[in-house]
Amino acid sequence: MNKLNLRAFYKPDVKTKDGALKFIPEFLVEGDEEGILWVCCDDDAIKYPFDLPYLDSDWIIQQGTRILDKNQNQIFDGDLIQVRYKSDECGDWDEMTGEIQILSDQYFGLATWIKWLNDDTPDLFSDAKTWYGFSCEIIGNNFDI
Repeated sequence: MNKLNLRAFYKPDVKTKDGALKFIPEFLVEGDEEGILWVCCDDDAIKYPFDLPYLDSDWIIQQGTRILDKNQNQIFDGDLIQVRYKSDECGDWDEMTGEIQILSDQYFGLATWIKWLNDDTPDLFSDAKTWYGFSCEIIGNNFDI
């Protein structure tokens, strides 16, 4: 089975003690039938057989960026990341928190951006990666705010 670069969360579970269950899709092909089976990451016995058009507003779907954080976890659209960097080799460490957004515009096409929580000016992720000593770590999701 092929893995799609998506994940889903069931919103009614977000505020529970254990938080929202995370699901990843598996693409199914059986004869002439095709579909998506959403499998729970914590318990693969929990499965939902439906396609994206049939998901209701209780679900959050996030697209993967195929970019890894410093712990080798894939960063998804909507993830909150903590970024550490220096202004130069001798500078002090600085930290900023931002939300990953996959956006399309006329200049960059489909690209991964960081929307900083303390600033309205986003940065292209590829530009931020060039900052001296750059590292990033996933610290949550946009629905955790």
